[in-house]
Amino acid sequence: MANHQVSDRRAGIRCSCTLSAVCEPVPAADHFSGTVINISENGIGLLLDRPVAAGNHLWVVMRGAEDVLLGKMMIRVIRVTAQPDGQWMHGCICAKEMSDEEKQTLQARNMSDSGIAW
Repeated sequence: MANHQVSDRRAGIRCSCTLSAVCEPVPAADHFSGTVINISENGIGLLLDRPVAAGNHLWVVMRGAEDVLLGKMMIRVIRVTAQPDGQWMHGCICAKEMSDEEKQTLQARNMSDSGIAW
């Protein structure tokens, strides 16, 4: 049987990184931590200690070295893969269209240098 490789489905170039992330499901619920392990112009690879079902939206706030706020984005989970260490890898794309509820959630968010108001 031939060994077939699956090609990367992302159109943009993927850059490896290790960014701390705070995630919150949409609609709003308790937030939880994760790690962005790669990023491209179209999406991110997000490592979490729990699975988030494909199709769900998350707010992701990313921080770099010395807790510097790098930005936030709404993403949609495309695929979820269990990892050998018990964590879950999430392939996510940037959400381009938002529902009215998601737009209201965005307006309620307040980011500053001192932190995020959840």
